[in-house]
Amino acid sequence: CEMASPINFNQFLEKEKLKSNGSNFTDWFRHVRIFLSGGNLQYVLDAPLGDPPAETETDEVKDVYETRKTRYSQVQCAILCSLESDLQKRFEHHDPHELMNELKAIFETHAAVECYENMNKELPELFGMLKAAEIEIKKEHQVLMVNKTTSFKKQGKSKGKFKKGGKKAATPPMKPKNGPKPDAECYYCKEKGHWKRNCSKYLADLKSGLVKKKKEGMEHWTAVKNILKYLKRTKDMFLCYGGDQELVVSGYTDASWNTDPDDSKSQSGYVFILNGAAVSWASSKQCTVAKSSTESEYIAASEASSEAVWMKRFIVELGVVPSALDPLIIYCDNMGAIANAQEPRSHKRLKHIKLRYHSIREYIEDGEVKICKVHTDLNVADPLTKALPRAKHDQHQNAMGVRYIKM
Repeated sequence: CEMASPINFNQFLEKEKLKSNGSNFTDWFRHVRIFLSGGNLQYVLDAPLGDPPAETETDEVKDVYETRKTRYSQVQCAILCSLESDLQKRFEHHDPHELMNELKAIFETHAAVECYENMNKELPELFGMLKAAEIEIKKEHQVLMVNKTTSFKKQGKSKGKFKKGGKKAATPPMKPKNGPKPDAECYYCKEKGHWKRNCSKYLADLKSGLVKKKKEGMEHWTAVKNILKYLKRTKDMFLCYGGDQELVVSGYTDASWNTDPDDSKSQSGYVFILNGAAVSWASSKQCTVAKSSTESEYIAASEASSEAVWMKRFIVELGVVPSALDPLIIYCDNMGAIANAQEPRSHKRLKHIKLRYHSIREYIEDGEVKICKVHTDLNVADPLTKALPRAKHDQHQNAMGVRYIKM
């Protein structure tokens, strides 16, 4: 069997020449093996030609040797044509088997080191390579659903049964409660040193029927039923991520002034949206009393800006959001709070505000965040600060990416 299409073989290897530094040795060696296998000549690389037969051998043995010698010569020429000029001069008088062993000894270690160096690339560099390769891949929009509800299944007839002799869950010890202060005054008898429930006069009057314990009324049962209805209605809610063409983080902040009638403190709320759903949110009572709605909105925006800066730096390290280097936009519906946040100087009306709430000015000046005006009806953080009508509540709920999904 003669070598199949030696001219085409040579032309291909001339295009795939082995470089002098051996950077493409792995690919070049694989191509050589493939083409030699196609011509049934891979044995040329596996073993040397050997010594010529003796004069006493038959003509048939001598013909077989000459045929093998011709094949070895063809493979040698083809391999030499696939080398760059300096390598050709170096291995011109080597037989194919010896030539290939020499090349493997020189370049295999180099190829292994290069592969190891590629594996040791830093995470951002590898991620950049993957992102460049993914550009050509067409993908459908993916949706991620997150449900905070603990799933469980009823066990049928075994419901309520327990295994006799099983381990009993240990109950953590209760912390001892502090008693009343010595100067604490009982508002029933006006004496000091005890509470109403320990007041002897109150207990005596309660026993004689002069006072009655407060019983639950219809308003209490209505409140309990509303809580149970809410839990039942929201158990199938999921956070659904996906669908946005571009990954951009946007934040919303809001405050409700003087919501607590006991201490006159306001309620703050913020939410950050990424890829169609909320990724960070908070609703909490402010630590200080605000003198106006503008002041409460300014405090809420300052708290949201601290969360925005942390989130931005975290996303920049991941490298998955192209717009992460731009200022993160926080939407607020109070023009006075926006003006105070963008004002680098303090004036008389803001002197009483704690210094930590002025950090938003530094974040804006450094280009970390940018605060913008949004209409009250479009402020997604509105339901985090106060109760809303059902229609508006559902509107903001959908904007946060919360969906009803029956499983």
